[in-house]
Amino acid sequence: HNRHVGPQPDQQQPDVPDREVAATMGKKKDNRPPIFVAIDKGQDELVEELLKDEPGNRDLRNTDGWTPLIAAAYCGEHDIVELLLRVGADIKATCRDGDTALHYASAQGHLDIIELLAKKGAPLELKDKDGETPYNVAGKNLKVRKLIQE
Repeated sequence: HNRHVGPQPDQQQPDVPDREVAATMGKKKDNRPPIFVAIDKGQDELVEELLKDEPGNRDLRNTDGWTPLIAAAYCGEHDIVELLLRVGADIKATCRDGDTALHYASAQGHLDIIELLAKKGAPLELKDKDGETPYNVAGKNLKVRKLIQE
């Protein structure tokens, strides 16, 4: 699922992710590890390849201390969240601010991901550095609050 709307740049997307391209993908532009670039672009197959090629990508940290699971939860990438959990990503991992994937999914209102993370044992009462739980960061989003309370 491509996040961009409208005409696409003249870019041929290969059917099979090119590992050479993947290896250099985020490096030149913004120094993000390739797995974070792939998650940001919603490239499920590429994320899967990067995890197969380098299992350590599973809990890799970016400069903000985010893990791929946190990034996927933030971006609303349900299939990637599912994939990361299947390969054993740390559901309790926190970023530098103490937020978990569930905090980010709650703040963004991604109900399907909140449900998945809760079902898989994400800590519902864990507080971040500001003392906020996933329920608190949901703010006024009543659907999210109701789901977390269930």
